[in-house]
Amino acid sequence: MGRHWCLSLALALVLCADSCTPPVAAVAPPAARRPALPAAAPSADWATPVAIDSVIATMTLEEKVSQMIMVRAFGHYFSTDSDMFERLARMVKERKVGGIIMAQGDVYAEAVLLNRLQGLARIPLLVAADFERGTAMRVRRGTRFPEAMALGATRNAEYAYQMGRAVAQEARAIGVQQNYAPVADINDNPLNPVINTRSFGDDPMLVRTMVGAFIRGTIDGGCLATAKHFPGHGDTGADSHLELPVIALSRARLDTVELSSFRAAIDAGVQSVMIGHLAVPVLDSLGVPASLSAPMVETLLRRQLGFRGLIVTDGLEMRALTRDYPPDSIAVLAVHAGADLLLVPPDPDQAVEAVMAAVRRGEISELQVNRSVRRILTVKHQLGLDRRRDVDIEDIASRIGTRAHRHLAREIAQDAVTLLRNRNGLLPLSPGGAGRIAAVLAGDVDDDRTDVDRPGSPATTEPAGTYFAQLLRARAPGAEVVRITPASDARDLSEALARMRGADVALLCLFVKVRTASGKIELPEYLRAFAERLADTGTSLAVLIFGNPYVAGNIPDAAAVMCMYGDDEPSSEAAAQALFGEIPVRGRLPVAIPGRFPFGSGLDLPQTQLRREDPAVAGFDPADLERVDAIITSAIADSAFPGAQIAVVKDGLLVEEKSFGRQTYDPSSRPIDDGTMFDLASCTKVIATTSAVMKLLDSGKIGLDDPVAKYLPSFDAGEKAAITIRQLLLHRGGFPPFRRLWLECPDRGAVMDTIAATALVAHPGDSTVYSDLGFITLGKIVEKLTGKPLDEFAAREFFTPLRMRNTMYNPPESLRARCAPTEIDTSWRRSLVQGTVHDENAAFLGGVSGNAGLFSTAGDLALFMQMLLNRGTYAGKRYIAEQTIDEFIGKRAPAQERWLGWDMKSPRGSSAGSRFSPASFGHTGFTGTCIWADPIRKLAVIFLTNRVYPTRANLKIMRVRPAVNDAVMKALGVPASE
Repeated sequence: MGRHWCLSLALALVLCADSCTPPVAAVAPPAARRPALPAAAPSADWATPVAIDSVIATMTLEEKVSQMIMVRAFGHYFSTDSDMFERLARMVKERKVGGIIMAQGDVYAEAVLLNRLQGLARIPLLVAADFERGTAMRVRRGTRFPEAMALGATRNAEYAYQMGRAVAQEARAIGVQQNYAPVADINDNPLNPVINTRSFGDDPMLVRTMVGAFIRGTIDGGCLATAKHFPGHGDTGADSHLELPVIALSRARLDTVELSSFRAAIDAGVQSVMIGHLAVPVLDSLGVPASLSAPMVETLLRRQLGFRGLIVTDGLEMRALTRDYPPDSIAVLAVHAGADLLLVPPDPDQAVEAVMAAVRRGEISELQVNRSVRRILTVKHQLGLDRRRDVDIEDIASRIGTRAHRHLAREIAQDAVTLLRNRNGLLPLSPGGAGRIAAVLAGDVDDDRTDVDRPGSPATTEPAGTYFAQLLRARAPGAEVVRITPASDARDLSEALARMRGADVALLCLFVKVRTASGKIELPEYLRAFAERLADTGTSLAVLIFGNPYVAGNIPDAAAVMCMYGDDEPSSEAAAQALFGEIPVRGRLPVAIPGRFPFGSGLDLPQTQLRREDPAVAGFDPADLERVDAIITSAIADSAFPGAQIAVVKDGLLVEEKSFGRQTYDPSSRPIDDGTMFDLASCTKVIATTSAVMKLLDSGKIGLDDPVAKYLPSFDAGEKAAITIRQLLLHRGGFPPFRRLWLECPDRGAVMDTIAATALVAHPGDSTVYSDLGFITLGKIVEKLTGKPLDEFAAREFFTPLRMRNTMYNPPESLRARCAPTEIDTSWRRSLVQGTVHDENAAFLGGVSGNAGLFSTAGDLALFMQMLLNRGTYAGKRYIAEQTIDEFIGKRAPAQERWLGWDMKSPRGSSAGSRFSPASFGHTGFTGTCIWADPIRKLAVIFLTNRVYPTRANLKIMRVRPAVNDAVMKALGVPASE
């Protein structure tokens, strides 16, 4: 016990480095309940050579050599009396190994295991893992980031920094302090079977930039970064898991290419370098693997490149070594070469004994061992392990797989998508408008499975492409998906080909990727033949590459070729989004594909369609946005309305689409869902009638300053002859707000004559008087000019092409149960009004009118509002001319109180609340509906309720609408001054 306390005290005073080794970049220890792990420099009082040497002086030779050993552990649950735990406990407590490298595991089980092992260790353990693609690479349900090559495709070094930092933060949360990443290899051999997409690319400058940024992020996130595989594993066609690759390059070439990324890593402050199992004759004429070569480790890396941090071998159990070297000599040769950490020797006990024997024989000096131990203890102090070695289990849930980290992974994947060919504008596809889509999921192994890390899925793995197929069908419900593998026979392939042949668009989804110890990476012959047969069918073919981009050089001349670089979930999401125009496509090829596509290839596509996204991506504070839910829920409890829908769009993103309550206040009534249709009431005026007039203006069939009498001769009398189309849109025609036409007219044919005979309450153009009569008139003008009923024209021009499937006049009987009921009419219809228009005048006119009658959902209206925010376009189709958009909702005349058709935010008491900009446009409906858009912020809020149930006398909606809109804008950080 006394010696233990002596050692603890010495570690508390540990030196950062010996006289020949400057300190590695400082890394802070985990702090309880702290979301980030910023670097913190050690106190100068600790930086004395005596302190570190005093620690080493307390250690036996066996303890010192054991500090250089890294053994493997799995992070699954196992009991303390299991063989697995007892083996690890012996390695830590009795053998006193210095570190552990974690293989596959589970978040909590791994953290608990590491805490337990750290408690058994006399000197804190250094724990490492391969987290090249995020913690999910080894720990289920961590954050899975795209491949390094995807980062290269973004050309965004900030992504590399942020990813390195995020991975480091998650690693520290579970007790891992050293990440064996980034891969600094420059993949300039297309047939490289082991690096491939693990590299940032084949351009030295690109790789150097990304490597440096990833390292800086890792350090700032609290971990040791490790550049690998020195001196460069990129230009090889062999897999070191199976054989010893030989890099037959000149020294000049190595200096210019392979070594340049390691120089960049050292310049960025990398704290450890992993040595690859590579023979490089120009550096070691004996053909000795770099991991066992003093000329490559001690001479090149230490002396010539000036690296003074930790040197770790690649796995010593790999076939590149064990095929040619006896197990008991591998560890000795690695230490003799200059390695500090020996990664998973085949037999750790044998490795320790062999190195000790070599020291005693004088083959390895104890001074060299001391230097390695000094570096190891220095790093442990820098990591804060002498102050705290365990992790707080309670902190894990707030630091691993977080929303912010998942967003970052998705952003990287989205920006990485690289479109290499797009003949005749095949992409993006239009959901519901691309015809029949058929997809083949084709892999290079029989049982290709992908880890599942997305929240909410109970599965742990699934066949590769399953998630993409799910996303595809969500956008194109009729899409056919078939799977083929190397085990597929001729009949399977012929059936798949037949299904593809009949499609309007065929998707060939290729899952060919690096597989450890497979020794191959090329497109399988069965796939090459299938692709050729598919190309010969004449079907419009798009090839989607979820892995090795080089296979683009082996496929036939497809109409479209798109690379995602991996089959991870973020990349699958990005593929589906890019395919249907939900994200801009702007990735650039980070490698050259010989004979087909040069480095930097890539076509741009704009985002053309709305996409669902987390509010944080659009700049909302998710916690603040929850206030919207609270307001609506409270309003339902207060009987302001029984049910509601809300949708929020921002910058082309659907960040909120929720439903609340039930159709009525009866607890057994049908819940409101995304498919519930609401009576829009007066919102019909803008969604149907105003838009129809805009369309007619575009086609030259109507003029805003034309007199109404030009189209309806009954208006050619008295003051009404002066009323113009513009005045009706502005509610300045002089008409009274409404008349009870359903009671005053003998039939609907008499309605327009009655309106034409109605006495005006103001001179045309003099003042604003909101009037249903003016919009009933506009609806009739549209019908006269188009020769079609208003509902048919609006559906043809807008609702059908925009895929607003739940937007219509007069829902059929089959859909009426989905409609939110409005009022219990006790005076005219004497029944509950559900699925038929609430407005009596519109009902009298057969349910189709310019003032009311339209039913819709918040999700459908989000599409329409996005079209307006896009200045008249959506999904590559123009619906309204830009100049018309400007004329209606962009130009404000002096003293103008409303936009054309649309309401304008009033200075006081607006349903828009206090935070929408003065440029905003919107409308409300008597039944409890509300739409507001802010073109300055490219935002729209659609809030639908059935507040008139059971009676129109309920006016509580008046305070709820502005509260909802204010809460949305407040969550975006908009002040109330507007």
